[in-house]
Amino acid sequence: MAEANLNNEYIQRDYISGVGFKGIAQKTLIDDASRSIASIADVWRTVLTKRSSRSYVTETQVQRYAMDAMRFYIHRGNIAEISAMDNQLAQLAPRTDDMQVQLGDLYYKGGFPVQAVRYYETVRRRNPTRSDVIEKVSTYYIDLGDSLLKTKQLEKARETFAMALQANPLNTDAERRRLETQKLIEERDARQAQDQSMIEQAELFREQAESEVLRDHFAEAIALLQQADLAYSEVSREFPGTWQKREQGSRDVSSRIQTLRQDLMANARIFRGTGFQSDAKILAKTKSNSLDSEALQKLIR
Repeated sequence: MAEANLNNEYIQRDYISGVGFKGIAQKTLIDDASRSIASIADVWRTVLTKRSSRSYVTETQVQRYAMDAMRFYIHRGNIAEISAMDNQLAQLAPRTDDMQVQLGDLYYKGGFPVQAVRYYETVRRRNPTRSDVIEKVSTYYIDLGDSLLKTKQLEKARETFAMALQANPLNTDAERRRLETQKLIEERDARQAQDQSMIEQAELFREQAESEVLRDHFAEAIALLQQADLAYSEVSREFPGTWQKREQGSRDVSSRIQTLRQDLMANARIFRGTGFQSDAKILAKTKSNSLDSEALQKLIR
């Protein structure tokens, strides 16, 4: 405790003399990192608010000290620490627009873009014509949009590029990316529609095939099922919903063809009827891959 009190005295001296956070304060915090954030904040609050100390320092010195402290904590990278100290230090001295921008830059370089843009937006609302802040906000949204594109979140990316353009209507990169993303969305939707069309076509072939089975037209039924399987094969892996239907549908079609083939070969007498002879001849002549053509030739003799 005595050592801590001594350090506090050194911190006060450094601050009063203008050395600020870069003196014993930073060294002490590095060596004594186990001390809680609340305790550290209390020390700083004491140093910066104590009448005997504040009477010797200017508001500019307080602001510089607070900025040095934020730079230290952002470099450490612990967002909980950063947020706690940000709130504490914000109460010590008013933050100018330039300070807000500097904090935004510190956050951005430290890997905390969301926190950075909050500071930029605060300044932009107060000074909507400040070009450097406008550019920073617009760049943030472009970077975010690019990240969303990498994870295929096209609609969110398009909206984000629109926000970049809204922040800076003169940003041609934002408009170009927005238009390119819109084109990607249209192309994706077209592919998805094509896959859905193939699924619907396959299902229609299957319905027609079952109608032919009811009429004892097995050759036509199998041919329709083969067309259904071909339609399923045109479905891409891109969209999980239609791909799952494709996989299940293809398995069902294959099983149904196999069942019809086995029934036709094993139960020729049962299947003999008005449509059987013509079906068998068609199947034998076309040498269907789904049936044994040699067996069919025997059936129609």
